[in-house]
Amino acid sequence: MIIDEEYCTPPKVDTALYDLSNDPYEVEKARLREAHNQRDKEIHNMMVDRTSMFEYLISKLSKESLD
Repeated sequence: MIIDEEYCTPPKVDTALYDLSNDPYEVEKARLREAHNQRDKEIHNMMVDRTSMFEYLISKLSKESLD
């Protein structure tokens, strides 16, 4: 994160892992939807926790590093 200067995000859901063409009871479709929901939830939680994470990182920096 510090080297890339970019906040990490969870990987996108790989739709190839779900067989939607052979899914008469839509079980795979529900699993795919749940995977997307979990990723969205994780991104939301990361956004909420971002402020406290940066606060913690800044508190650990020396005065020279802050300059």
